[in-house]
Amino acid sequence: MVESLSALVHLGSVVAKKQSFLIDIWYFSRSILRDRAMRRRFLAQLLIVILTLLVLGNWPLSDWVESTRPRFIVWWGGTTFLTVWMLMLAAYDALRVRREILEEDEFEDFS
Repeated sequence: MVESLSALVHLGSVVAKKQSFLIDIWYFSRSILRDRAMRRRFLAQLLIVILTLLVLGNWPLSDWVESTRPRFIVWWGGTTFLTVWMLMLAAYDALRVRREILEEDEFEDFS
């Protein structure tokens, strides 16, 4: 009985940690999407990471990346995923800025 109780307590703490981690990720992503300066800083950092992966994968590590098919797929798949994510975030940024400008113009018309 004691073992099962301690196992349940341990399981509950693991689930709480996972939920806490997911909640932290949720709030972090919301803060990036809401703050223009943070969003653009994140885009710039993501661009640097992508360019670094492209340069490393094409020149100094090209033989290593191309030596096995799974390594090649993981390397360039990850780079492609980050690139698509950056493009989606950039499109969101453009739409969000457009919306902010339209809202500013709307408020100026009423004053």
